[in-house]
Amino acid sequence: MVSKGYFVVADISGYTAFLTQSELDHAEVVLDILIKAQVEQFYDPFVVNSFRGDGILAYVLDNSGTYGLEFLHRLNDVYYNFTIQRETMYRNSTCPCLACQNIPSLDLKFFVHHGNFMLQKIGDREEMLGPDVIVVHRMMKNHVKEQTGVEAYTLLTDTALDALGLESLRPNLIPYQDEYEHIGKINMYVYDLMQEYNSQRERRRIEVTSDIAQFTLELTLPVPPITAWKFLMDPSKRKEFLRIESHFPPEEYLNHIHVHDWSLSSLNWNSVIDAIVDWQAGHFLTTEGVGYDETRYRTTYLTESAGEGCRLVLLLHIMSDKADKVIAKYEAGLSETIDSIRVAVSTSAAEVS
Repeated sequence: MVSKGYFVVADISGYTAFLTQSELDHAEVVLDILIKAQVEQFYDPFVVNSFRGDGILAYVLDNSGTYGLEFLHRLNDVYYNFTIQRETMYRNSTCPCLACQNIPSLDLKFFVHHGNFMLQKIGDREEMLGPDVIVVHRMMKNHVKEQTGVEAYTLLTDTALDALGLESLRPNLIPYQDEYEHIGKINMYVYDLMQEYNSQRERRRIEVTSDIAQFTLELTLPVPPITAWKFLMDPSKRKEFLRIESHFPPEEYLNHIHVHDWSLSSLNWNSVIDAIVDWQAGHFLTTEGVGYDETRYRTTYLTESAGEGCRLVLLLHIMSDKADKVIAKYEAGLSETIDSIRVAVSTSAAEVS
């Protein structure tokens, strides 16, 4: 039976280079987490049809009731989940292998077309067939990056844009045309995913603010805000100033923080020591973990310009009804942390100068 709907291919950029230039066992784990991050957002009415190496083929039937901006927003959510998982894995990994260090080279693109297709049963799988299905796969061979400079994008055919009722978006999209053998010229539009991702990051910011913090600590450092921020983001530096090894065996810390354990959606917070969950370069970072008496906490470090150096503000929020019983322990422990940061950053600044 012939069906009509939208075809979506989610394609991981940099997949081949990542596999061929990285340790296979670690690369497999990274890719598995990133593929699952996509699948989590491809829920009804999106139907995942097949997995093809670096790509996921999905479809949405015309009668599903999903169209217009709702359709695009769903793809934005897929990209957000993929990217936040990728960034969080990289920021928290202490593994020096090429696979873990090459995580930032991976990105995501979507290709969208609208038309007819058939589902053919092959063993325990259903394959999508039809000329319009071929079109969406041919779209993956393009020169969008070279011509527009956009690396993460949704590429929609003119046909898909019309069917989605998004004609009014045309002035805000980048027009693109390509020609394919046996198909001819196809008019398409480029939608920049990174712009929307940055907007979502702002809307979904994870940050301890002064109104919910149980306590706040401050100090002045003799370095610019971006230098202090980079210091705080460095996994090896964080291990030192948080005094991880004085509280946990080194192997326990490394097992916790290693990329193999890093999927935000399935993370067992009871095993977390301290993990970066949100950040903005040169401005702030937020960590979460489980601390004293197994209470879960969230800490935000703010870096602000102050004369020739910067001011570091640490805000702590204990997410437990036992906060009153452990607040003194946290305050003592983080006061030591602040002192450790002061000494380490000042020492590094003196060595550089």
